[in-house]
Amino acid sequence: MPGAPLPEVWERGFGVKSKEARDPIENDTIFRVASLSKPIFAYAALQLCEKGVLQLDTPLSEYFPISYTEDGFDLNDPRLKLVTLRQVLSHSAGFGNWGKDEVGRINFTPGEKFFYGGEGYLYLQRVIEYLTNTPPDEYMKLHVLLPLGMHSSSFTWNDHFAHRVARGHGKRHRVSRWTEPNAADSLCSTVPNMSMFLMDMMRPEESDANHLSKKKLDEMISPQISLNQTLSWGLGWGIEKTTQGEYFWQWGDLGDYTGFALASRATCQGLVILTNSENGLHIFKRIVQEVIPGDHPCFGYFSSKV
Repeated sequence: MPGAPLPEVWERGFGVKSKEARDPIENDTIFRVASLSKPIFAYAALQLCEKGVLQLDTPLSEYFPISYTEDGFDLNDPRLKLVTLRQVLSHSAGFGNWGKDEVGRINFTPGEKFFYGGEGYLYLQRVIEYLTNTPPDEYMKLHVLLPLGMHSSSFTWNDHFAHRVARGHGKRHRVSRWTEPNAADSLCSTVPNMSMFLMDMMRPEESDANHLSKKKLDEMISPQISLNQTLSWGLGWGIEKTTQGEYFWQWGDLGDYTGFALASRATCQGLVILTNSENGLHIFKRIVQEVIPGDHPCFGYFSSKV
């Protein structure tokens, strides 16, 4: 009922996993989470900073031979050698967002301005793969997903999950057995698993070596580049300034799979929504208003992308 007080933790599935089978969505149903992959990969990158493997403001080109990546990046563009981790995570590196025939192109001097560029995460993925000598999906499993208790999450297809995967209700992204990880958008997960990640992001105290420090968690949601008076981007998360305080957020859109997460470290309030419909993007604002009422300028940003 609108306006009714919510329990401290609440999970609920609605709808069906597929139009054909009509199996109901359950709490352990697995979805493609699209760009909600990005904050989790950012978390892993910042763990490497704490270990001294990476530095936020050192050009990533100093950590590996640029020729190692073969994803369409323009190796002859001198600006590629200027890109830093901070710029990739704050979407100010100059990369695009999967434009047709332009993947890997640098569009402006790194650090000059904000432009949402998922391609930067693929570049960062190649750097981390080279430095750790570990396939990215395996690295994420060992160093982030399992330590956080995200046992139903993977950056590549897992046959053990097959019976729990929701199928898209449209034509754009039916379930496929993807074998190549992509730090920007290939994670599949459940609402409880993604909530575990949000709860770790909201953790007020220090933790062990398997978790990011409180200092780095604070840095993830500290503004790095401004979009306007109420929106900025941190290290892997968007940040909105509201009359209720600051919230960090991210949305995801893979066509038939959409998702949204928003939370506050100050109040320890947060929510995760995952859907197997492209219409999901149009219901997020209404759901958020029931859980965390008030003005949320983030919707003005990503609704313009729909």
